[in-house]
Amino acid sequence: MDSSNYWTRTIRRRRLLAATAGTALVAAVGAACGDDDDDGGGSAFPGGGTSPAAGSPIAQQPRRGGAIRISMYLNPPHLDALQGTSSQAIPLAAVQDGLLGYEAGPGVGVHEQKLRPALAAALPEQQSATSMTFKLNPAAKWSDGTAVTASDVKFTLEKIKGGAGSYSAKAPFQVLESVDAIDPQTVTIKTSRPSAALMRYLSEPTAFIVPAAAYQRLVDFKKEVVGSGPYKLDRFEPNVSIRLVRNPEHWNSGAEGWADTIDWSIIQEDSTRLAAYHAGKHDIEGLYPFLSQEMRKQIESSDTEFTEALTNYGTYLIPNNTKAPFNDERVRKAFHLAINRQQMIATWGNGKGQVNGPIPAVYTEFALTQDELLKRPGLRAQKDQDLKDARALLDQAGIKSLDVDAIGGQDYQTAGPMLQVARNNLAAIGVNLNIQLIDNQTVRARHQSGDFTFSSTPHTTVADIDGLLISDYRSDSALAFARPKDSALDSMIDKQSQAMDAAERKRLVNEIQEYLLDKAYYMYTMDRSIWVGYRATTVSNFHYNLYARGAALRQTWLKA
Repeated sequence: MDSSNYWTRTIRRRRLLAATAGTALVAAVGAACGDDDDDGGGSAFPGGGTSPAAGSPIAQQPRRGGAIRISMYLNPPHLDALQGTSSQAIPLAAVQDGLLGYEAGPGVGVHEQKLRPALAAALPEQQSATSMTFKLNPAAKWSDGTAVTASDVKFTLEKIKGGAGSYSAKAPFQVLESVDAIDPQTVTIKTSRPSAALMRYLSEPTAFIVPAAAYQRLVDFKKEVVGSGPYKLDRFEPNVSIRLVRNPEHWNSGAEGWADTIDWSIIQEDSTRLAAYHAGKHDIEGLYPFLSQEMRKQIESSDTEFTEALTNYGTYLIPNNTKAPFNDERVRKAFHLAINRQQMIATWGNGKGQVNGPIPAVYTEFALTQDELLKRPGLRAQKDQDLKDARALLDQAGIKSLDVDAIGGQDYQTAGPMLQVARNNLAAIGVNLNIQLIDNQTVRARHQSGDFTFSSTPHTTVADIDGLLISDYRSDSALAFARPKDSALDSMIDKQSQAMDAAERKRLVNEIQEYLLDKAYYMYTMDRSIWVGYRATTVSNFHYNLYARGAALRQTWLKA
């Protein structure tokens, strides 16, 4: 993936890689992605490039012992990652595994999706576009000492598919037709149609494999975790902390899991988090949520190293397409034209950020480039013509002046600044935006019920842009808050989802983006630069990756 669109600065330290399985996957991903392909046909497998071979020399020897201490803004109500979000997935990434995961280390870009084997021994054997077979690592064990089996994989994936709406991977896993345990180490997954995104979905924390026997036995798996990773859950105190301890019997202990403990302190107030870091209570700051430019400037410790990158934790401005005036395409387009994204970058992003289109900029495989976006009406920096055209569209719609009520979440970092900029911009075309910031829970409920006219909501990392297109645009999605209800768009989304050739899929996604920009179902804004900081005097081999997230801690150790 091309990382030239990002501002990235990382520490270049070599990483100890897991042994033979890692080499097999790197080789398979490189071949599958056509790194040396002559036919130019592309592949459905994500990733690409190369990683250091297993057993390659490293700059420092890993050191066992110590406690990695991290602050965490998120406050998970429980620890069941299958029914959770980032608040469960990030701390549990050192405790649990999927069939596959994401690499984090030297040579892996902050936004790069390089698959690695986790419970699987390698990439699956691909029999057809609707069938794949995984061989599990025969050494893999649960923290209770029992073997990881194909039956556990079958149990987990079927539970997600048939679970309640709280199961985060439920929607993308509806494509599963069958999951069959062929033998204890072999599982075959069949789908009802081709799915270009399935490999990435299987690599996500929301698809961590759980032990069937333990999951069925435990009274509340939301409080007790039996995982297959190098760490075990020691303590979970809601609103306070999560403590993980190294599993000395871990099946892959020679390659990961160096610290004795990983301590996550739940601190939701930014100034308190920064004060704790300055007091030396944390080794890593900004793993999630990220450090803003303002917060990064407040960390004055000379021993802190930073990784800077673009995040896709940005914001949509949402017109309710089923309500006047936004059931009129001319009004939506007028709003799109009038809003000044450069002002949003200057204010909320403090000058650090990029304009977004329908696919957030971090997904460089599919997103329109900045050069392409900045030439377009509404997204370009020069606004004089955009404002004239916006006013003309309102005139065509018979609107001389307009009052619009807008809501946003009080705790969403983006809601207030984005709506404020939008209000100032829209005033230039005779629109008065009445902003009300209310609690997040009420905002979410009103989004789902349709009880709003105009709003804002953050969007966050997804495994594959297929998930974003389905959740935000398909007519049957409960998360498509703008309510496009567009059968032609539904068909376009389904078609790209089944395109197993990478070049063809990119062409189809480009068509979708052009269509969405023309329809203006949402107003796209910007994504800003963020930072993750760590103490170079105490931490070794920490390499942040937006997709691996907490899994990067498996390879991190403390200095003596």
